[in-house]
Amino acid sequence: MSPLLGARRFPWENLLSSTALLVVARAVLFAAQDPYWARGLHALAANCFARDVLGGVPIALAGGTLLVLASRGRSLRLLAGVAFAVPAYLFLTARLPADPLHVPGFHDLEARAAHGGAALLALAWAGLLVFRWPRARAARVLALGSCVFVLLALGVRVSGPRTSSAPRDRPNVILISLDTLRADRLGCYGYPRGTSPNIDRFFGQQSRLFRAAFAPQPFTLTSHMSLVTGLNPSAHGVGEKTTLSRGIPTLAEHLSGAGYLTLAQVDEIVWLHPRFGFARGFQDYRRKRGNAATRVPSVEALLDDLEAERFFLFLHFYDAHSDPGTRAYESDAEDRLAMDAQPGDEFRAGAELGGGTGLLWAANQGERVLTEAERVEIGRQYDASVRTLDRALGRLFDHLADRGLLEDTLVILLSDHGEELFEHGKWLHTQLYDESVRVPLLFRMPGRGPGLAPEEREEVVSLVDVMPTVLELCGIGARGPLQGESLVPLLDGAGDRRHSHVLFEWEGLGLRTREWKLLTRADGDRLYGLRADPEERTNLVAAPEAHGELTLLRDELRAESARSQALGATLRPSAGTEVSADERETLRALGYVGGDRKDP
Repeated sequence: MSPLLGARRFPWENLLSSTALLVVARAVLFAAQDPYWARGLHALAANCFARDVLGGVPIALAGGTLLVLASRGRSLRLLAGVAFAVPAYLFLTARLPADPLHVPGFHDLEARAAHGGAALLALAWAGLLVFRWPRARAARVLALGSCVFVLLALGVRVSGPRTSSAPRDRPNVILISLDTLRADRLGCYGYPRGTSPNIDRFFGQQSRLFRAAFAPQPFTLTSHMSLVTGLNPSAHGVGEKTTLSRGIPTLAEHLSGAGYLTLAQVDEIVWLHPRFGFARGFQDYRRKRGNAATRVPSVEALLDDLEAERFFLFLHFYDAHSDPGTRAYESDAEDRLAMDAQPGDEFRAGAELGGGTGLLWAANQGERVLTEAERVEIGRQYDASVRTLDRALGRLFDHLADRGLLEDTLVILLSDHGEELFEHGKWLHTQLYDESVRVPLLFRMPGRGPGLAPEEREEVVSLVDVMPTVLELCGIGARGPLQGESLVPLLDGAGDRRHSHVLFEWEGLGLRTREWKLLTRADGDRLYGLRADPEERTNLVAAPEAHGELTLLRDELRAESARSQALGATLRPSAGTEVSADERETLRALGYVGGDRKDP
């Protein structure tokens, strides 16, 4: 009989028991880094644990077999054991195969203890196989128990227990917010420079595109809060020192109450901190450091965890925002090359407090003067940052398709505000011109055939319309006040909107229709006829031919603002939150705080 197959000579029992030891230990280390069990998501935790066990069995089994064969000679046993303990340690610490989501760092005592435990377990695994302990009956009992354990894990995966209770006929929802992304810098909105091939491809079919979507304010905190409450900023009342009233339910609370598993992964920016109310309704709200390229792998792993669930996933990426580094907007070298931006670090932002963002703030305050060449370069840097973000999103979109999630998942892509590139004498997002408040709004609909052509809508819509739209698409009735209006009739290609305008509230007020825009500011009103003047260059406030329209718009603006203010007075946000000293120092380093600068 072959030595490999001979029951007396090949330690099958030790191989099976040591394999179970390795894969279970690895799954435990992974589970310790996941929050599911601690947050009561027991079915999801069991599913992920079983997946990690089963996924590790082939590798551990193959490694164990090779170690047994390599250590058959007595003189080679110790050498083989030590040699094979190294890959076993790498396997336990998620480096073989690579799993960046679960690699323990060395940043604290707990992480270092995980490495120490992994090293000891790797040595124990090698010892079980090299010295073949335990022997005989004990080894057979352990082997039988190992097989039973793996079969239990298989049973969990087959049965597919669910944490969510939402009906299967309701769609999953993935809401993607790309901070500071201008609509007119995307190919699907007509931009010709190739900044967004993956977004264009993903939303090129089975989708609806809103050409005139707007943020109510060009401020990350308030605009996102309007997104998740369906209320204008003056109604929800959230600001730097106020948090969301308990009387205002969020989108996540609605979906969680309807049985959805609700999760979020957002950037660590101060303005999306849970204390403002953003985490309400989410069973897992994670703030993650890093750009989209470094974070998308963890999102892919999260989607794999959710394959048996009905879920709402909110994703926020900060890549298109200005940066504190050597450039105004950071990007990969290949994208700077493609966008004709400077490939290296020649841009002069490196010496400025707050880097690129600090330089743009200083230019807004008149403390720095940028040359025409530098202005052009900043625009190219912005385009390059969008292209770098788009490539990372392409990987995420491909993962959604590969996992078969698109058949029953609604994917929405939008931004909280745009970005000014000196069209009206300013940088960043401090004014209410379209470059600062016009945002992309794209819906990829679930379960539609590939032959469905993309459809564009020209109606003026707002981010406050997203929440009621999602609720209707998921068959959920809204609780509490709403100022937004469901866009489902427009998504279906029929019907019309009740509102023909959107309201802006930011250092004054604004009203936008398809053909007109009125801005009321401390230094005087501005009226723009958008049909003839889409770039908002000619102020028509004093033009006799626009007097009638100006009167109507002023009346509507006053009425709309009064309604929003009155609603806000009844909802009363909670006081008591404030940006901490450390957070303010971080903002100052980014160039946001100092003198009379306003935090955007």
